[in-house]
Amino acid sequence: MLTIRPAGVGDQIESFYFYSNTLGIQAKYNERLFAQWAANLRGLCDKKLIAAAVNATLLPYLQERAAEFKQTFFTLRHSAFDPLYRVRYVLGRIENTVLGQANAPLKGLTTIDSFQLEHIFPQTPKGGHIPVTCAANAEAYAALVYRLGNVTLLESSINQAVNNFNDLAVGWFGQKLGEYAKSSVETTKLLDPAYGIGQNTAINRIKADLGHIFTQWDAEAVNKRQGILMELALQTWLINGKRIDAPNAPTKGAA
Repeated sequence: MLTIRPAGVGDQIESFYFYSNTLGIQAKYNERLFAQWAANLRGLCDKKLIAAAVNATLLPYLQERAAEFKQTFFTLRHSAFDPLYRVRYVLGRIENTVLGQANAPLKGLTTIDSFQLEHIFPQTPKGGHIPVTCAANAEAYAALVYRLGNVTLLESSINQAVNNFNDLAVGWFGQKLGEYAKSSVETTKLLDPAYGIGQNTAINRIKADLGHIFTQWDAEAVNKRQGILMELALQTWLINGKRIDAPNAPTKGAA
């Protein structure tokens, strides 16, 4: 029978602040909540008692906001997590969720901080030309460029190379995929539809489960990847090992 291992208090607080920041909840409201919840946690040392207190306070608060979180996240711009190191951290934690599910070594904070933020749709298209297959107009394109679903982590050396692929009229996405395949970032390599490891492997199952296949990049692709990142975020920031949108279901890997 599966049971949930209680996470550390620090893990719970990180998860709370991830959802709180995404929803734009002001710090003064969090301080008031923490003061109320402290009474339930004060003096507790036993992990099971702490987990029960968290289940009675923090979890239902976030559970009530799960639908709002999904609605907010789906259209989120990466600037919502500014400054840049926070954006890298969010994408890095999601990267480690994928690596953990693939039974691969996780990346440390130093490694995550060394990556740059790559905009898949380039910020400055060559000649300012935006084909209608990418966006209806410049305003619509600008809205897509800064969506969280349009950014990924990438090594600086590779990022320098892909910066040259900004001519939206000539096979730019295929050119970028060729460089993404060279990255050590799993969530970046997964953008390449040809990427996989062997047959019936963990990473191939993750790719299939998420529907992580992109043969072209357009508004639909940005929306699809934003949804994938949202799903991974819900798998990453857990409360007592549970997703906030399915609090009674054990997370993968719980034992």
